[in-house]
Amino acid sequence: MTLPSDIQSQLTPDEKVIQYGAIIEGVLYVTNKRVFYRGLNTKNKIESIAYRDIVSIDPTSFNRQIVWVIIGIAILLGTFLSVQFFRIELSDIAYVIISVVSIVMIIVGFYKVPSYVININGKQPIKISARNINSLIYDIRKNRERTLSTS
Repeated sequence: MTLPSDIQSQLTPDEKVIQYGAIIEGVLYVTNKRVFYRGLNTKNKIESIAYRDIVSIDPTSFNRQIVWVIIGIAILLGTFLSVQFFRIELSDIAYVIISVVSIVMIIVGFYKVPSYVININGKQPIKISARNINSLIYDIRKNRERTLSTS
């Protein structure tokens, strides 16, 4: 993996990049000692975050994903029950529209991009999101725990 020169110049001799990933907000580089973050809105400024400064890593989109799925299922189920058991008359087009909207809500809930907030001691939190973010978050948490247990 070829690293940008500005990241490579900040690495210590015994520091290795474990993995990196493009996220919606920029690029995240995970090393064995810290995390480098280059945000899209920071004019290519690189932020170095030591693992000891990371207070927490919290998921942000999970609750919203579940809400979309639950509302979609509730609308679909409510429409079905209304038509079948309560004999509420709906035109065919209304039934199709309600069904399509419900199914779209369920799909949006399942395919929403996962996102996390990295809370940093004394700095603004960083919100990160990407489809393949789970392995990055895993490595950050693992290295953070290792760093905190040795200090």
